[in-house]
Amino acid sequence: MLAPFYQSIEQTLTQDQPLATQLQTLRDLLKKALTSDDFRLACIQQILSTLHSHTHSSPWNAPPIFYHEHLRFSVRIIFWPAFYDNNPHQHKTWSITGVLHNQLDIYTYTLLNNPNRLKKQRNINAVTGEVGYLLPGCIHHVGNPSHELSASIHIFNNLADIENSEENAIWYPAPRKHNLTKGLIARALTVCLAIAAGVKSETSLAIMRQIYDNATVPMKWQAIQAMCAVGQLD
Repeated sequence: MLAPFYQSIEQTLTQDQPLATQLQTLRDLLKKALTSDDFRLACIQQILSTLHSHTHSSPWNAPPIFYHEHLRFSVRIIFWPAFYDNNPHQHKTWSITGVLHNQLDIYTYTLLNNPNRLKKQRNINAVTGEVGYLLPGCIHHVGNPSHELSASIHIFNNLADIENSEENAIWYPAPRKHNLTKGLIARALTVCLAIAAGVKSETSLAIMRQIYDNATVPMKWQAIQAMCAVGQLD
């Protein structure tokens, strides 16, 4: 399910077009993909795959679900705590962002002559299925204004260090104020369950059972609730 999506990204990036045109195409590509339950389920299946292959030698940090060695773009899913805001930051390259689950606020800023001062420029509230893009140099920050967990899916380009992707940005102030690693696995699994519970299919049931089989006791209870919510358990 995801292979054609990755191939379409590759095809877009190898066309001789202005960057803005390429990014608009990628935005529309991701927006269309997010309308598909099969695509969303495939994304969380990839997240579960990275979890199961994790060696515990270092904290699991929701690594990219795909990385193109030649074109150096990655596809990554980020799980946002409730009422969370990250620091304003400036990516050194372009990015595409789509809301995979729940909602997010995106704020953009202008850097004033004083390098320590930012002026808020625009606020965008985006819900599941909405997608936008950022050109290189755009200063922004992301927040989850709700009391529920949120998740976003990103296409990041030209990452210098794939293992430390957040170092490919300038943070205001630096270093960033929060470490999202704490509680990340529980957030990821909770979001995976919520997405799967919204789709009544054999694939979603298999995902919920997979989480149940490998989860801690509290997460097993969440998996049971998710399966009951879609009538998969009597």
